[in-house]
Amino acid sequence: MLKSLSRSSAGSDAGAFTFVDLFAGIGGLRRGFEPLGGKCIFTCEWDRHSQVTYRANFPHDEHVIAGDITQVRGEEIPSHDVLLA
Repeated sequence: MLKSLSRSSAGSDAGAFTFVDLFAGIGGLRRGFEPLGGKCIFTCEWDRHSQVTYRANFPHDEHVIAGDITQVRGEEIPSHDVLLA
């Protein structure tokens, strides 16, 4: 499935699919999905040091990094195609 998404997204700035990055750490898992055409639309990471590093790794994100997932209401997480955890 991801190979087909990747082929269909060549040259697309909008992304072929959207994903949310939960328990994100410094964003290592995300690195594998962006080259396939994915666009991260929500990030959640509780550790403040990881948040600083994540923001440095992805300075152009248009969304904030949510903290403790137990404090995030379901309706705060945008509709997405893939959930990374």
